[in-house]
Amino acid sequence: MPPAFRSGLFGCDRADANRLPPGQHPAIATQAMEERAISLRCAAAREEERRRMAADLHDGPTQQLVNLVLRLDLAEQGLPPEAEETRRELAHLRQYTRDLLQDLRRFMFELRPASLEEFALLPVLRQYLQDYRAQYGIHVDLQLSDGDWNLGRDHEVNLFRIIQEALTNARKHARASRVTVTLCQRQAQVIAEVTDDGRGFDLAAARLRAPLEKRLGLAGMEDRARALGGHLEIHTTEGGTRIRVLVPLEPDGSGAPHG
Repeated sequence: MPPAFRSGLFGCDRADANRLPPGQHPAIATQAMEERAISLRCAAAREEERRRMAADLHDGPTQQLVNLVLRLDLAEQGLPPEAEETRRELAHLRQYTRDLLQDLRRFMFELRPASLEEFALLPVLRQYLQDYRAQYGIHVDLQLSDGDWNLGRDHEVNLFRIIQEALTNARKHARASRVTVTLCQRQAQVIAEVTDDGRGFDLAAARLRAPLEKRLGLAGMEDRARALGGHLEIHTTEGGTRIRVLVPLEPDGSGAPHG
């Protein structure tokens, strides 16, 4: 039987530095800042790649499939009344093409929500959760604490991506029927938590896979948390999973780094 409760911590907590000799603090702080800057640049590059891929899919395969559906409609209209078998074949082909188009649009929806570049975190997240419910039939609750949620571009994009990946895990692996997304600010931190009622997963096996999944899954979430100077916590049981990310706010209450 698997253990009743499994948990883990990804990333590095800033409090760990306080347990090291004082003389090492400047070097450690400098290295941490450099690693965070690299992680932010990598995250920004991934966002640009997602944007480009979504645009290419929209302008290429998506439009081609739409045109194919229209051509199939025209072909059916030109058939004589007695061509029933051909009509049925065209109907099957048209439905297959529409299914492909729906799958492609769903992939684009996951790849790059249309509003991610134009709006702040909360409007984008609310729209994404609404679409998530409609697409997958999973009930999702959003719980928010009071606070200023204009966190800065880096925080908002990376927090959104972490939540998105946790929701993907709940759908694909946990097979959850209900998910709760919680956002709160406490003690100069932003805490984002995704809890589901699914079947859980083997955290030890996921850790072993993490080095091979640097762009996806747990490793991708950990990379994004580290880019924001925070860490990722995962608690998983047979009755559900909780994925939590804790990232520090800047002294002015904003997530945006000072330049």
